[in-house]
Order: sequence, then structure tokens, then C-alpha cells
Amino acid sequence: MILELAGVHAYYGRSHVLHGVSLAAAAGEVISLLGRNGAGKSTTLKAIMGLVRVGPGTIHVDGRDVTGRPTREISRLGVGFVPEDRRIFADLTVLENLRVGARRDGWTIERALDFFPMLRTLLGRRGESLSGGEQQMLTIARTLMGGPRLLLLDEPSEGLAPVVVRALGERIAALKRGGLTIVLSEPNLQFARRLADRAYIIEKGEIRFGGTIAELDADESVRRAYLAV
Repeated sequence: MILELAGVHAYYGRSHVLHGVSLAAAAGEVISLLGRNGAGKSTTLKAIMGLVRVGPGTIHVDGRDVTGRPTREISRLGVGFVPEDRRIFADLTVLENLRVGARRDGWTIERALDFFPMLRTLLGRRGESLSGGEQQMLTIARTLMGGPRLLLLDEPSEGLAPVVVRALGERIAALKRGGLTIVLSEPNLQFARRLADRAYIIEKGEIRFGGTIAELDADESVRRAYLAV
């Protein structure tokens, strides 16, 4: 397994958010974290990246225990994180943003532009002038510049127009075909269904369901209870 969480608890200060979360992702697999807003999806990704306090529980990346390790060390192990708020550098151009994410063993700028052709026409534009969809694609491209083996995407479709969501889904599907392991936190069940091999439903910081997309589709009671669909 590329990623394994076992009994993970996580905290924001004194606030106990995750309560024994266990999940796993195999190489080349896309798994989706589903659940209502505030359920713990984003916190799970932040726990993997070392951005929140964890304990007890363990987190392994490619067999290595990364529990409690600094974010920079986890990143060096090949974990890329695309946060919900995107965090592009607003005062830098698209090209400068891409250069910030570059690593010797990562993607080249040319590869990133081939993957997201729309960015090629925006290279001289500052980040603050981009639309939400353009910012999202730039953030993903900048993360890919680091050459991750595991990509964490936090609600990538949130707030985007349907046409942009479809284009973004096609790009994520291409990453999947290329063998990249992806953990996708996503409130949009239809978007997640098209991309994921398996899904975990989180409710109040606990895993309530884990299984294939087909198993989730077949379990109407679970969807009604935790996803309101």
C-alpha cells in the first residue's frame, strides 16, 4: 500500500476532530473521501500531510511511518497536497508559480503546460487575475511539478462551473491512467463516482463506510444516511 492510516485521531488545538480513522490506498488507485461539510474529510488530508496534531494512530506512506513528521519531510517522500483554498501566489505570474513548485526529479514546465494547455496562454498573468478554474489547474500543475507519487486533492471541484468541473475531471482521470495514486476529498458524489475506485464515507470524524463505488451505489441506506442522496 502507498498509504495506510490506522486508528488515526487528529486535533485542532483542543478540538478532537478525527476519531480512529483507518483507510488505505494502493499504488495507482483513486480513493474518495465522502461526507458532509465538517465531517473530517479535509482534516484527514491535513493529518496525512502533518498539518494537524495526530495521536494516537499511525500514518504510513510507502511503508514509512510519517506520523507526526514535519510537512516538508512528508513532501520529500513524494506526497503532493492541493488544498481547498488553492494557495497560489497571487502576486506571481503563472510561470513563476510553476517554477516555485519545481523539483529536479519532478515534472518539467513543458510537461505541465502540455497537460494543462490552457495555462500556456496565461504564463504572464498574475495569479490574482485568474478565474477559479484557472487557479485550480495552476495549483494542481504546480503540485505536479514536484513529481508526487501520491496526490491529495481537497475538494477540487468546489465552487467551479460545471464545464470546468468536467475538464478538471478529465485531467484527474488522465493522472489516474498514468498510474498516480490519488486521494480525493470531494462533496460532489457524481464527480467522485466517475474517478474513484473505492470510497470512504466520513461522518463526525469516523469512517462509516468503506468499499467500492459499486458497493456504495448498491447501498441506498448508506447514501441516504450520510450523503443525503
